[in-house]
Amino acid sequence: MKSRPAVVRALGLSVCAVAILISALILWHFHDRFWYPSDEGIYANQAERIAAGETLNVDVQELHPGYGTFINAAALRLFGNSLLSLRYPLVAAALCQSLLAFVLLARRSVLLAAFGAVATTALGVVQFLNPTPNWYCLALAFALAHWLCAFPRNSARRLIGAGFLAGVIGLLRQLSGVWVVIAVVVIALLDRPETPARTSRLAKAVLIALLLLALGFLAGTREAEPGVLVLFIPWPTAILVAAIRRVRLSDAQTATALLQLAAGAVLGAAPLLFYMSIHQSGAAWFNDTVTSAFHLGDVVGNRDGGPWFAALAAAAASQAIGSLHLVKIVNGIYWMVLPLLATINGVLAIRRMQRTEDSSELVLPVLAAFYSLVALFMQNAIYLYFTAGLTLTAVLYMVGRSRLAVRVTWAGLTLLLTVVALAYHAAQPYTRAPLEALEGRRTSTVVSDCGLPRCGLRLDPADVAPYRRLVALIQDAVPAQAPIAAFPSDAELYFLSDRRNPFRFYNAAIGLRTSDDVDAAIGIIKREAPRLITFRPQDKYTTDATRAVIAGVRSLYDHATTIDGVEIYRLTATYGRLPFNVEKYDDTFGPMALIAPIAPLVMIPMSNPYSIRSWPESSLTKRLNSASICLPFEKTVAPRCRGVWHLGAIQRNDVASSHVRKSGTE
Repeated sequence: MKSRPAVVRALGLSVCAVAILISALILWHFHDRFWYPSDEGIYANQAERIAAGETLNVDVQELHPGYGTFINAAALRLFGNSLLSLRYPLVAAALCQSLLAFVLLARRSVLLAAFGAVATTALGVVQFLNPTPNWYCLALAFALAHWLCAFPRNSARRLIGAGFLAGVIGLLRQLSGVWVVIAVVVIALLDRPETPARTSRLAKAVLIALLLLALGFLAGTREAEPGVLVLFIPWPTAILVAAIRRVRLSDAQTATALLQLAAGAVLGAAPLLFYMSIHQSGAAWFNDTVTSAFHLGDVVGNRDGGPWFAALAAAAASQAIGSLHLVKIVNGIYWMVLPLLATINGVLAIRRMQRTEDSSELVLPVLAAFYSLVALFMQNAIYLYFTAGLTLTAVLYMVGRSRLAVRVTWAGLTLLLTVVALAYHAAQPYTRAPLEALEGRRTSTVVSDCGLPRCGLRLDPADVAPYRRLVALIQDAVPAQAPIAAFPSDAELYFLSDRRNPFRFYNAAIGLRTSDDVDAAIGIIKREAPRLITFRPQDKYTTDATRAVIAGVRSLYDHATTIDGVEIYRLTATYGRLPFNVEKYDDTFGPMALIAPIAPLVMIPMSNPYSIRSWPESSLTKRLNSASICLPFEKTVAPRCRGVWHLGAIQRNDVASSHVRKSGTE
């Protein structure tokens, strides 16, 4: 007869297997049912060029540090040159994430572990099936939490491994790495030694520096708008303040902990450092991931604040309370709870810090509190999904030893979030309007083979129809592997048509920053003479430099047609010297010259191009200045179109502007 511990262990393993199987079925069902063509085209074009032997940052521009591109390149090499191939690493990462969530929560409650493991999948990659580094960062954040909990506090492997994982996260996406590093340092310094030191000057100084760095960055990048000042920012700030008061490590112990973390981070960076040393690409890497990325916000325009997560929660609560329709009620609860998870976790984390001396109990809530700040980079539903799984797991972890009624309530709420996420939001088209997302309307239930070369996805035919026309025209007019030019940012056309990108850049706004850049692009067009050039004049990345290049193009290219807002120019029969007259651009970047000495600290966190800071000055800004409530649903609205809506507009279902192609942030 089996002992009770053996029976409990067998039951736990069985529940785990069922939860992971459900997650696997969810991932397989949705993995090929969505696309966001502009982003996927960038990642696929970059990965294909790297897989073909070009050098990252020398031949191929990339604003992320690089590990994400290498993952995508490996996927293309292993599974073939199609967008579908890029989904397989995402599925693997999400499945590992689900398993890690179960392992973390099983320490508290097997029931909560099962629900939490499935919920992290439902609130994760299936909401935005895109090979962005954000998903890999999230999976590694779960791995980091497990690592810190699995090893004893006095083990050197614990902090070296944590530094390694934090370093890898930072080399997938800079800003995610910044918040993770701060969280890991806080966790390391909260460890209680056997004989607490009387003074902890170095530890306190480090924590104060991190506090000032975090607040300065949030203020300087204008991510600290009123909504997030309530929901997100207070809790990491309070954790840092509490840690300053509580830390008991001696200066020697603090230095040892920091050196162990740094050693791990160096190990995490070793492959990239080796790659850069072989290809001598260090200067180009810095130019891409720091200089060019920082410059993008200035190129695009306005950096002022944006939609409020608090407004989303308020509008959702109004819908949940005021509607008599069950679907609207549950979706109102869904959109109300998601932005509030960071606040709930923050409150519980502060209470836990006041009640426990065991720093291992603080790993998950502290990490989740800082990681929730990732959502502020672009305040919309998609960035909320990039953090929601970890935040929900942290909340479930902390309520896991509460009263039975509390545990059952959270299990029920987690189940509700999972069902609503899968039934009404997973893999829905990017053209869905804000009102449709808020109310949980599925706008696409029938998908079929996309009919595009090098795609392999099953999509709504209406979403891919313009691309079928564009790709067919390109393939008819341009021989295979011959160059085309897509201005300012349509890298998906290079990949889908299997035509070569003659430029180093994928986005003209970041590729044409100086007069030398413009001259180089003109020289490439003259030398390569691409038979077709596409231009999307209403794209937010259309700059004066791009317009100048296109003005020259029009003198020797015929306007063949316009498809879905994309102007197609065909090379004329006679080809001579292009009469480009491009003004000289100031390449000092104004205030950037003043901060060059501290550029690595100031600019690396800003290096993702898809930033709320980069919104153009438009009617959107006017709406924000005149309205008290807006709804952020950016990526679920339309391609590069940020959905910001007055409540009056929502009630009128005023969605005409949601179909403006590429007018918002990517």
